[in-house]
Amino acid sequence: MYHLSTEAARANLEPAIMLVRNREQDKLYFISVIIWMNKSSFTHLIK
Repeated sequence: MYHLSTEAARANLEPAIMLVRNREQDKLYFISVIIWMNKSSFTHLIK
């Protein structure tokens, strides 16, 4: 029973750990997307 609960806890924790690991990468991606959107809208305004 205890082993099962620890396995479930680990299964729930792993996605959170992956999120924390990828947070910096996601931040960079998010920033680059915002920059790209601003650039595209800027060029659209110029046209």
